[in-house]
Amino acid sequence: MSSAPPNCQSRAVAWSSRLGHLAVANNVGTVTIREVDWSAVDQGIPGSLDNVKKTLFKDLKKAEWIECMSYSPCGNYLAIGSHDNTVYLLDTKTYSTKSKTCKLTGHSSFITALDWSLDSSYIRSVCGAYELLFFNAKTKKRDPKGPSNTVETVWADQTCKLGWNVQGIFPPGCDGSHINRCAMTKD
Repeated sequence: MSSAPPNCQSRAVAWSSRLGHLAVANNVGTVTIREVDWSAVDQGIPGSLDNVKKTLFKDLKKAEWIECMSYSPCGNYLAIGSHDNTVYLLDTKTYSTKSKTCKLTGHSSFITALDWSLDSSYIRSVCGAYELLFFNAKTKKRDPKGPSNTVETVWADQTCKLGWNVQGIFPPGCDGSHINRCAMTKD
């Protein structure tokens, strides 16, 4: 709906206070990492958020936009949910797209939300086809038994709109498209 070109529009941002990194994704699939000096931002210094460290990710073949991103609680990874049905897992030490990118596949539609476990060992994600999938971050593979294997898991956040802990968020008579994402307090 914006008159700005897609490469100037953002759909997803992620912040890591541990690293001081702000990840910004635009509508053509590019993610940039900015090193943020919050003292400069607090002082209102112009351009404080413009310090781009790296342009790290662009799927040139598909050029699909990024719908969601989240840093792992440990700060070692950035998970990127793309409209090419893939969750990309990047190592934050290098943000290299050549050797450190891992593609977590299995969804049949675009990724709408993803959550990290508090210990950074699991990712759960939801797609446009209303699939809730689980990925083991250590093995970097989909865990078909994820719902059973994560029963006792404490999640760092709750943006996925599917699962036992968010039952009842859909009003009667609506389909899944009425709610895109959710958020839950820690308490």
